[in-house]
Amino acid sequence: MAIQDYIGYPLVAWNDYNRNPLYLDKNTRCYIAPKASDKSGLFEPINVERIEVELYQNVEPFYKVVGSLVEIRMFDAPSKNTNPYSSNPYFMWYSKGVNKTGIQIEQYKGEHLLQVVRMAIPIETITKTHSIPVPSTGLLTKRVLLELNGTYYGPFDAQKIDDKTLRLNARKEDKFYVAKHPVEFVEPFLIPMTDNYGSLDLMDSRRLSPVNADNRVDFFSDLEMRELFVTSLDIKSREQIEKLRTFYNIIDNEIISADREQRISQILRNVEHQDATLRQIAYYVLATKDLCENVMDRIVKERLDMVLQRIPEGKFNLPEHETAETAGPGDAADPTAVMPLNVPLTGISGNISFSDSPSVTPATEMQAAERKAALLKLQTKYEKTLEKLELADDLETLRKESKRLKREIDTMNKAAEVSQEKLDTIHSEVQKEAQFLTKAIDKSFFDLVLKAVGDKDIAETHLPPFNVSLLSKETRPQRIIDRMMDIMEQANRILPGDEQDSRNEIANYLICLVQGFITTFAGEPGTGKTSLCQLLARALGLVREDDNKRFVEVSVERGWTSHKDFIGYYNPLSKSMEISNREVFNALILLDREAEKKPEEAAPFLILLDEANLSPLEHYWAAFLRICDFDSASMRTVNMGGQSIFTIPNHLRFAATVNFDHTTEELSPRFIDRSWIITLQPEMINTNPAAFREYEEGKVISFEALQRAFLPRNQKIDETILEEWNSIQSIFSSNKLPIYPRNLKMVQNYFQAAYPCMDTSREENRFAPLDYAVAQKVLPTINGTGERYGNLIDALLTQCNGKMPLCYRHLMRIKDAAESNLGFYQFFSK
Repeated sequence: MAIQDYIGYPLVAWNDYNRNPLYLDKNTRCYIAPKASDKSGLFEPINVERIEVELYQNVEPFYKVVGSLVEIRMFDAPSKNTNPYSSNPYFMWYSKGVNKTGIQIEQYKGEHLLQVVRMAIPIETITKTHSIPVPSTGLLTKRVLLELNGTYYGPFDAQKIDDKTLRLNARKEDKFYVAKHPVEFVEPFLIPMTDNYGSLDLMDSRRLSPVNADNRVDFFSDLEMRELFVTSLDIKSREQIEKLRTFYNIIDNEIISADREQRISQILRNVEHQDATLRQIAYYVLATKDLCENVMDRIVKERLDMVLQRIPEGKFNLPEHETAETAGPGDAADPTAVMPLNVPLTGISGNISFSDSPSVTPATEMQAAERKAALLKLQTKYEKTLEKLELADDLETLRKESKRLKREIDTMNKAAEVSQEKLDTIHSEVQKEAQFLTKAIDKSFFDLVLKAVGDKDIAETHLPPFNVSLLSKETRPQRIIDRMMDIMEQANRILPGDEQDSRNEIANYLICLVQGFITTFAGEPGTGKTSLCQLLARALGLVREDDNKRFVEVSVERGWTSHKDFIGYYNPLSKSMEISNREVFNALILLDREAEKKPEEAAPFLILLDEANLSPLEHYWAAFLRICDFDSASMRTVNMGGQSIFTIPNHLRFAATVNFDHTTEELSPRFIDRSWIITLQPEMINTNPAAFREYEEGKVISFEALQRAFLPRNQKIDETILEEWNSIQSIFSSNKLPIYPRNLKMVQNYFQAAYPCMDTSREENRFAPLDYAVAQKVLPTINGTGERYGNLIDALLTQCNGKMPLCYRHLMRIKDAAESNLGFYQFFSK
């Protein structure tokens, strides 16, 4: 979804600011990176660009109040960020809470999100100590989920004891047990919070299985159990009755484990003053209506003879100290003193009859009835008094919370005393000055100024412009495919089947390269992915021996973490760029100069990331990941640090080759959502190396020609293709796995362009445009476990059988892999 789709909804985000000490005293901006939303009822990750926020106040004290993990709410649509030196695409004004405008930012205090903490220690160790080291990111939520040696445990209530230690407790409502969760039931629903600002995982607690007899782990130590029980013995107040009630809850027979039952029995045997202990337990039982009734019922059923023996024949007199007259009808001194009187009257009086006894006179019966009525009246008054006490406690809690919130509001208001009118005036004046300077200073003069103050002029490198006379104006898709077929034949890369199948495959490559900012070629090692990309570049005329070369091949290395490893970075000490890859850096300089070129004068530029997933793509390629959408409102710029800010024109494309084995990283959902995934088969690897030497350099196909040939066209599409596409969407939707809007748009654009240039004349390839689009854009998003994924795969197999062979082959592979992988359905599984 686009960022505008989340207006008015609470989002969870990272919050950060520029910590340069030279600017902190006048820095009023923070940077928000939204990562999760519960718009659908459960928290899920979202793909939304970062927002730069003007706070009206100094950012440092604001950050100390709200922290790094925040809850935000946008009341308006964010505007495009016009700051040329900012890498944040959007800009908003901070809402001070008076008017519902701008963006609201608060510390995250919710109950549902758990912070995932990973450690390599046994659960038994934590059960004994109830503590763990504070994670590097700090404690950002109220509760945590532990991942210990490949298994998840929790949730735990977490409390920071000091800078190094977290205290963990199981929850009272879970009987002081925690649940044990298998990896396959947790990791598909993790919310990655990876960004330049930090890295951790969150989990929505509502997705976790509750504690039950099959998954529970006892997290209640003997010491805690003994302390809770001993402190609850001296029952003099409602608070201590609650403590004993808590102890009773942990021995509830419905959930108690044999081990805990044995531990409790041992504690009861070892407690001093056992007589007092039993007496206090009896008081507690009598003060608890349900327990009292259960005990009395059991006495009547199992101990009736013993009770009758203790009642003198023909008598039913109560002890003098227990009569209602002693307490008085208005006396509420000790409610537990009258509770035993209620036992024989309400518990067994209905089962024992004294009317047949010759010693019981009518006067005695009348006295007993009067005493019973008086006791019932006292009992009613006692229960109403308890209710009032509970309401009073709740009222006091609300009063304290109200005072605390008022103090927070006062603190925020004091921190925001800057005049709004004055800030608006300053902002208006700065905008006017910026507009004037932009018109007065051209780029060449600006470069001279930077050089004069010490920064190295990045434009000094001699890079001759591209020779536009080399451009081919051919726009007919079939002629471009013919040219591609020639080099494929020389390289023995014609695909299995007849010529029409090969032409459709080549058309697929070209449509993906033109319509997508990055195209991923996936397959097992040795499938010929790299050589195929090189052949495509040669067929487009991009591989040349002169200064007009438009193809750069980058071998990705393990351990890359940012663009510093991929391209380079600005060194503030030397005030110059430290370049990691000279070819890529020079390409960015050249492309920056070509940003204002007319489309008909632009030649495509292709950068190949070979073995791209040796390191996480969302890390070292992050600067480009945010500009994958060509129609996005964000500025298409890449900031390398210092003054090295490059504008990225539309004619730059990336290709990536990926393997899938234990040495590589998984592709993130955010990257899969933005890339076409073309899977190559082992039978496609018969490449002739001589083709790389024998093919003569020809004309470069212009980017405008490629767009005219392979962008969507306004023409009527076969209704059967549209009906098939609607059926596939319905299958995903009915299984509660809808296709995201970005993918819907990419698929529709694809078959709009593919329908005119692919062969669909035969029955077996009638749905070829849709087959390629769904296989390369929709199926790669399948990643999860459970019945709905199994139903999804079965329904898609039925729908695609006999009509969409490429999709059918992928679906069968996914289903076969799931049967040997605990029902886990994933596109990239083997």
